[in-house]
Amino acid sequence: MVRCRSEGIGSLLRPQYLVDARAQLERGEIAAPAFKRIEDRAVDESLALQEAAGLDVVTDGEQRRYAFFGHLVDSFDGFDKFGGWRFHSAMPRAPSDTQRPVVVDKLRWRRHMAAEEFTYLRARTMRPSR
Repeated sequence: MVRCRSEGIGSLLRPQYLVDARAQLERGEIAAPAFKRIEDRAVDESLALQEAAGLDVVTDGEQRRYAFFGHLVDSFDGFDKFGGWRFHSAMPRAPSDTQRPVVVDKLRWRRHMAAEEFTYLRARTMRPSR
């Protein structure tokens, strides 16, 4: 058997059903518990894909993140999640409104950034996870 070192870095692509469900959640069309079940499905599928590929260390595929920095923003009070700013580029194109978090108050710890995600993953695989 040939063994190769492998490492998962970054997010796996989010399935369209998860993208659609997040938009529905933000519009108030589905409740948080229903969305959580959809997220769990996406994580389970990501885990199965990594295990089938033979990865020694697996992740949740970052399926629960709405953006790269999402866990940070969700872990603290004091952010306006969609405060946004005007982006101007030197490139010849129109500026665009971009929804990004901004600090609006003193930051206060709300919860650990990845404990829930790690606990969920650890319960579903015997492989090392991060």
